[in-house]
Amino acid sequence: MCRNCGYAEDAPPDNWCVHRNEIHHSHRERTVVLRDVRADPTLPCTRDAVCPACAHDEAVFFSAPSEEGMTLYFNCTKCGHRWRDYV
Repeated sequence: MCRNCGYAEDAPPDNWCVHRNEIHHSHRERTVVLRDVRADPTLPCTRDAVCPACAHDEAVFFSAPSEEGMTLYFNCTKCGHRWRDYV
């Protein structure tokens, strides 16, 4: 049975095949910030985040799970400064 979607299929015992693939990522691989996310049209934009560098009130953002919970990554649309907020 698939742990992700719950799909199950009966198979005769002579056809049983078990495969387990574990991928381990380092902390750096999990926290990848693109160079110019300001130009990505698929990312949401907010006017509720004030840039700590230039005080502009518009930024694009994306989220990622972290050890502390959820992390929001912001990128100022004016100066390009990047910062994060732990939710």
